[in-house]
Amino acid sequence: MYDHLLASKSRPLEYVHRSIYWLHNHSTRRLGLKVAEEKRKLDAGNWYGNDSAWRMTVDLLRIFYFADAAGKLHDTPQRRLFSIVDGVIGGEGCGPLTPDPKSAGVLIAGENPLAVDLVATRLMGFDPLKIKIYSQVLKNREYKFGLQGTDEIVIVAEDTEWRHCLSDKISRFLQFKPHPGWIGRIEAGNAKEGESHE
Repeated sequence: MYDHLLASKSRPLEYVHRSIYWLHNHSTRRLGLKVAEEKRKLDAGNWYGNDSAWRMTVDLLRIFYFADAAGKLHDTPQRRLFSIVDGVIGGEGCGPLTPDPKSAGVLIAGENPLAVDLVATRLMGFDPLKIKIYSQVLKNREYKFGLQGTDEIVIVAEDTEWRHCLSDKISRFLQFKPHPGWIGRIEAGNAKEGESHE
C-alpha cells in the first residue's frame, strides 16, 4: 500500500490509503483477524519490491555529498569523506532492527562511501547490482557520487579472492543470510547472467 498509494504523491490515493488503514484498525483487528506472521516481516518496507526506501537513501547521499553547512545543494561535493564499515561482528537475517549476529572479522574502509558499500555488500555474498539503490545510482549519470561503475573500484586486501570480488559473480564469500523479504532476490550466483530483480 505504501509503495503504490503513497509514492505517487496523489492526494486522492493518500485518502484511499488512510481509509484502508482506518478500516483495518477498526474492523479486522477488533474481529481478531490477523495478517500472517510471514507477511508481517515485510511491514516495515524491508523487501525487494520496495520502491521508496532506495530513493530516500539516494536523497540522503546527495545531501551528504552536495549540501553545504546551510543546507544548500551544490553541483560539486562539499566535503571530503572517509567511510568505515565495522564488520567484525555483522548482522544477518532480520536486520537492521533484529539481526542475528554474524562473526565476519572484517573492516572495510575507503574514501568513497558508495564504493565501500558496494564492496561490503559483495563480500556479504550479495550481488549489489540486484539491489535498486546500487543499480540505479550506477546507471543514472545524474548521480555524481565519484563512481560510475564497479570496475573503477580498486580493492586492497590480503585475500586475493576478495581483491576481485566485484568481478566474481558466483562466490558467496562471507555467506550472510538476507532479510526474509530479500531471500532468493539478491544472493550472488542465484540468477542467470543479466537477470535483474528490480
